Amino acid sequence: MKHSYKPLPTFNVQMATATIIVFPPHRRIGRIRDVAFKASRKSTSKAYQAYLCQVDHGFRSELSKYGLGNSRQTKLLEQFWDAVGIQTDSLTETVHHHEGHN
Repeated sequence: MKHSYKPLPTFNVQMATATIIVFPPHRRIGRIRDVAFKASRKSTSKAYQAYLCQVDHGFRSELSKYGLGNSRQTKLLEQFWDAVGIQTDSLTETVHHHEGHN
């Protein structure tokens, strides 16, 4: 017995596009505190700079995976490092405040 098959109808399917919204690094409070704390504990300038480069590189890699261009990455990282600087200042003030009360 021979079967005859009719071709299936074709569909015009359009793929949906999506925009990825990256959670801003400067709002990652836990990460900011962690980086500020770890950076402040580095015993040498070389270790301090190496740690900052490592964190920066890690964030750039993460942001690149999301498809963000260099200028957007730079802006987000500047905001992150500004927040780390504020947190580092806060840690320094806290340490000096406690040292004055001993």
